[in-house]
Amino acid sequence: MTGVLRSLARVVRRTPLTIALVALVWAYGLATRSLPDGPNPRLLDRVGTGVGPLAEGRWWTPVSAMLWWGASARPC
Repeated sequence: MTGVLRSLARVVRRTPLTIALVALVWAYGLATRSLPDGPNPRLLDRVGTGVGPLAEGRWWTPVSAMLWWGASARPC
């Protein structure tokens, strides 16, 4: 167990800014209840991708999703 704790301590010492940023994003997600419930439906209507936006004629939503999330982004 001490080896795992030493490894964890080494990671924390080497990447404090990254760990702080990840903790901040998780805290924000918990505070806005985005983690357990997902994004707000109003936000999802504006920026989400999938069948709904495509049916409404917003053909660019999968393309813009790929720009933000990379080629691994898939429509819902």
